[in-house]
Amino acid sequence: MNIPEQEIYISSVRQDGNILELRLITDYHPGAEPTAHSVLISVPGNAAELISFVGGCKLNNDYVYIYQKDNTLVLETERGEYLEIEFSSINSSERPLDTAELREIMERTYSWYLSENERCRLLQSRIDEALKILTETQRRVSIKSGAHEQGTTASTLYSQQAALIRRVIKALET
Repeated sequence: MNIPEQEIYISSVRQDGNILELRLITDYHPGAEPTAHSVLISVPGNAAELISFVGGCKLNNDYVYIYQKDNTLVLETERGEYLEIEFSSINSSERPLDTAELREIMERTYSWYLSENERCRLLQSRIDEALKILTETQRRVSIKSGAHEQGTTASTLYSQQAALIRRVIKALET
């Protein structure tokens, strides 16, 4: 069986008699190269347990680790749930992504984009508010510094505060 030993996402499961086809996709985070795998499994018994397990994994968007022990296929979720199923034959091959898989990847990536965009907008508004507060604080510190004679302790401390505030503002603006 030539399934990558990494997190796999279940794309679909189809049954034709006692033959099951699992469509699997490797992780498709932005920048990753997703690949699809078709695993044909001949299950001598009732395949309902396997169909239910992989259906739940797909519904919950769980990643699954799949490996083979003799004539047993082991599927384990990222949460530690697992299923062992005996088979009489198994065959796997790499396949191109189908239209539904590409659409799902696009939708998931777009939802990540929307989430990150909203997060960035929120962070930018916080940075803008912090800049307003710092600018006003810098103005007040400059006024206080000017009210004290040059070289006095108060004047020196206010100058140091103003310099620190300028550095923070510069860091936030870049």
